[in-house]
Amino acid sequence: MRFRLFLWISLSLNIFLIVLLLAGRQRQSREGDLPDPSVSQTPADVSSTVPSEAAKSVSDVKVSFWKSLGTDDFKALVQRLRDAEFSEETVRDIASGEVTRSLKLKKLGSIALPDLAWWESGVDQEYRGLVEVQQVALRTERDQLLTQLLGGNWDRGRALDSDLQPVYGPELADVDAKAAKTAREIDLQFQARIRNYESAQELAGEPVTEAELGKIEEARRAALGQLMNEKQLRAYWLRFSDRARKLRRELSQFNATSNEFLTVFNIRDRIEREMRLKHGGADKASLGLRNGLKARGNAEIKAALGRARYQAYSFNLDPLYRNAAAFLATHGGVPDKALHLYELSQMSKLQWETIQKDETKDEFERREELERTRRQLDENLKQVLGPDTYRRYRESGANFLESVTM
Repeated sequence: MRFRLFLWISLSLNIFLIVLLLAGRQRQSREGDLPDPSVSQTPADVSSTVPSEAAKSVSDVKVSFWKSLGTDDFKALVQRLRDAEFSEETVRDIASGEVTRSLKLKKLGSIALPDLAWWESGVDQEYRGLVEVQQVALRTERDQLLTQLLGGNWDRGRALDSDLQPVYGPELADVDAKAAKTAREIDLQFQARIRNYESAQELAGEPVTEAELGKIEEARRAALGQLMNEKQLRAYWLRFSDRARKLRRELSQFNATSNEFLTVFNIRDRIEREMRLKHGGADKASLGLRNGLKARGNAEIKAALGRARYQAYSFNLDPLYRNAAAFLATHGGVPDKALHLYELSQMSKLQWETIQKDETKDEFERREELERTRRQLDENLKQVLGPDTYRRYRESGANFLESVTM
């Protein structure tokens, strides 16, 4: 019953807006036929004539449509729109929009997800896979219904719709489908806002400031806070914020426990929030204060994790180390060799960049130097990896130096 009521209201509003648009066009047409008010009429004459005719036209059309909208039968809706001589393109837009919106709500309310391990690096990919399987079925249902209503070419010339993602986790179980949909729309809106801000700064030749990014992030938190209580917002931020996704990427080779991830996330979220809001300027003084806060946060993380785990955490913050650890996992190397491979990566990257920037050599000389560096790296890899792992690496066709210098 609630679904029918929601659909009825949504359909009504869409039709009402279209009616107003058509009435506005009719009004412009009538105004074009009126004599010049400065010659034959006073302003009062014009204002008293045109609105009354337009209002009558709107009223006549509104009444007939409002009487016809007491049903959620999409077939009847399409027929009524066609009977009213709306263009086929307009019929397509209204019907596909209403069907898509109703199924998105159904999707967010019906997709079943387990409580995923939000602290593990692969959870974002796992989440997307679980959702996609169920979304395919709902998209198919949508397409079949619209094909029945509008024919096989209903989607001609239409952009693909983006699927909104459902939420998961026991703390978010009480967030209804409509609120979840709104939360995900808020995420998309603020991601677009950040992209627009960064593009505008680039075009203006101005730096992107942490202060402005902090304001955008706070506005996003506030908007989400209108939909959820404090506990739900914390759970949502832990699973779906950009900061949480970034931390999961950074700890992809760290194998954090849920407690370790939560500890690091809470400290970094608090510190980075303070850095942006209090010291987010582009000046040197603000940068110094941010560095001081970052050092304080690292000290808190070290105290919480312990010396050995903090060292592993620190290494994982460097993409070169994550690349080295992933390389060993892919080719079957000993995990203990990750640090040696990391050091080799750093050395190779530095040599590569130095050669590329050396303006004392011409292009031919630089290519020769790069080739010598490549051969030396290959010899070093043999020693670090051992014969079996090195053989698997060469058979795979991978290029370690390319992965280091990208």
